[in-house]
Amino acid sequence: MKAEAVIQPDRGGLKAGHRAIPGLVLLALVAVLYFPSLASLVAQWQGHYGQGFLIALIAVGLVWRERHNLARIAIKPVPFGAVVLLVLGVIWKLAHLLALETAENYLLFLMVVTGVWTLYGRGFVKALAFPLTFLFLALPLHEPPVTWLQDITAGVSVFLLQAVGLLVVWEGYMLHTPAGTFEVAETCAGWRFLEATLPLALLYAYFTYTSLKRRVLFMLAALVVAVLANAFRAAGVVGLGQLLGIESTIVQDHYGWGWFVYFFAMLMLFSVGRRWSEAPEPGLEIQQARSDRRVGYRVASLAAISLIVASFIPFSVADRGFDAELTLSTPYEELNSTPEGNWSPAFTGVAEEIKLRLAIEGSAVEVYAGAFLVGNGGDYTSGSQQMFSDPWRPVVEHPVGPGIPLRELIIEKSGLQRLVWYGYCAPGGCVGSRLKAKALEAWALLDGSSYVGIVVLSTPIGLQAEMARADLRKVWGSLELGLEH
Repeated sequence: MKAEAVIQPDRGGLKAGHRAIPGLVLLALVAVLYFPSLASLVAQWQGHYGQGFLIALIAVGLVWRERHNLARIAIKPVPFGAVVLLVLGVIWKLAHLLALETAENYLLFLMVVTGVWTLYGRGFVKALAFPLTFLFLALPLHEPPVTWLQDITAGVSVFLLQAVGLLVVWEGYMLHTPAGTFEVAETCAGWRFLEATLPLALLYAYFTYTSLKRRVLFMLAALVVAVLANAFRAAGVVGLGQLLGIESTIVQDHYGWGWFVYFFAMLMLFSVGRRWSEAPEPGLEIQQARSDRRVGYRVASLAAISLIVASFIPFSVADRGFDAELTLSTPYEELNSTPEGNWSPAFTGVAEEIKLRLAIEGSAVEVYAGAFLVGNGGDYTSGSQQMFSDPWRPVVEHPVGPGIPLRELIIEKSGLQRLVWYGYCAPGGCVGSRLKAKALEAWALLDGSSYVGIVVLSTPIGLQAEMARADLRKVWGSLELGLEH
């Protein structure tokens, strides 16, 4: 067994108590210069991602736990890191103007990691690998489509209910029972359980095991248990609904029941996982080298200058007013009647908009065009920019097809259905993908263009969906959309 080496503190550089000062100053500078991202992150922690606060505090505690090891590592600043910080700062500025909130959060984290590497060197990053990895989990995860989780939850729930002799009929995400019908909604799919499990299992695996294999296996087992626990929770709600009545408190408000099931499952998992725990390995020898205090101060100054310069790089488009006239022309006759079902898109932050109702072969097609100022801090592709408003609800969505760069959306209200085609437009053309739309907006920002836009076509579906699609295809082919400066 290799004995832990006794390593003398670095005597060529900063005193042990002063080594954290450059890092703390740089963190404060990042917080001040890139405050919008920090404020957005805290707002998300106060909302749907409440565990972010706890994860950040635990990460700080993990750094504090390594303080004695860090005191033995020589500081080896990396001057090139200042260049990386400058690039990250510029990209952050662009992401902020394009309202890419998730990208801003990740860039903020990368600035912190790059700052540690720049000021202290590779040895510090290696020593802080786990605290930094754990801190990454404080960033809200982008929730992916959860239909697969809904399928698993519904399937396992039906299996468990039928195994104990309860009657249930499975139809899509609806579970029909003698007591009533239960829906496995997106919010019940189990994504919140997975979000809570990831940091919890990572922390447990790190302190319980030393081999990478066992850590990975435990993480995978924890994620599987979380999914199954959610299915058991759903089955319990449906079962209790049949036994106690669908109006019972535990069925109507099953939040507490769900987390009881979750924590019980995690407790059992941790108890079983403890049986394969591994003793901590002895510390590895760290080769000491002298630190040059002057080099450290110079690199710290370069890093600070890079962050400041990046935050003040001008993107003047964001400060310009909207000085263009939106135009929309088509050869079809315009109607003055109200759309069936009072359909209307609900957009915010629009600089200028046009609404038309056109007559086409006995049907009516609504056309909407809206222009948005580039880099105004708003997101014209976000979920808040709705193609419909309540009480309309989406039924299905997919690309229109070859030759038409739009997306098709079917919405429904009280038995009425509408076919909606929409796309995002910029000087480079129109696209249906949000990712491509952001790329066009970024190019418009860098190219000096002042606007991006949305175009929406809609018509009642009626009895023939293909006829409705043909009407929209004719209108799209005839449209001339432009902005005249």
